[in-house]
Amino acid sequence: MVAYQELSDDLVRCADAETLSHAYLFFGPDEISTFRVAHGLCNYLEHKTFEIPSKLLQETMVLDGGEQNKGESVGIDQVRDLERFLYRSPVSSPYRCAVIRNAEWLTIHAQHALLKILEEPPSRGIIIATARDDAVFLDTVTSRFQRVYIPPASPDAILDFVKEYGTIDRLNATKIVSRAHGRMEKVRVLVEDKEQYERVDAVVDRIIAAKTASAIESIVEDVIVNSKEQPLFHDWVCEELLIRLHEDAVKHCRALGAISTHLFFMRSLNCNMRIQLKHALYTVAGI
Repeated sequence: MVAYQELSDDLVRCADAETLSHAYLFFGPDEISTFRVAHGLCNYLEHKTFEIPSKLLQETMVLDGGEQNKGESVGIDQVRDLERFLYRSPVSSPYRCAVIRNAEWLTIHAQHALLKILEEPPSRGIIIATARDDAVFLDTVTSRFQRVYIPPASPDAILDFVKEYGTIDRLNATKIVSRAHGRMEKVRVLVEDKEQYERVDAVVDRIIAAKTASAIESIVEDVIVNSKEQPLFHDWVCEELLIRLHEDAVKHCRALGAISTHLFFMRSLNCNMRIQLKHALYTVAGI
């Protein structure tokens, strides 16, 4: 996996020496990148090749949360299924792997069930959770994981990912790379759901132009409505807004701080989106 060669080399060395941790938390701003690294490790353990698997892995189970699971949380029953899977002996690999994709979507009860597995891990089982932030779990759960930060991908790696779609000319590919800011998941939206991202751009344009409380309140309601259809819409708006504001970071330092704090609260705590977003956007508008 060229995009993360140094990291993949380190994981391969640990795998060959059978010194892998029983639990990893791969976290970073790009969900696709963290999952690709996790899936690449699982593929290496089974087929000795650190790359995205081309066929179903027999010794790997994936629990999908959030968008990958139609916006549904991962509950205690799914974690118990994971437990049963891990405690079976591997056949075609030294380990059985359980990947929890978008770990933000684990319920509290599911986290407690996961903690029981982590306290007495199977001798030939590995749990890999992927998330945007390393504060995704309860502290007692987080302490059981070895945390690994997955940074945004390089422009060359993003361009390679764009080329996987096969139908994009070089000029459009270059534009997509410049807008992706190292995030493969943003590439996917720009290519597969261009209309969705045009709505994001339109909302961000309105935020930057807004000067009154009524304008901000209208924008907040639109974000909430769109977020019901696409759970990540709110995050995309905030992230695109941060990119725009950062073009003049000195001028917009207070606004950057307000949006960054808002994103942290929304991802880490059970907050009311309407109230929190309205407060942050008032700061952006200077109200």
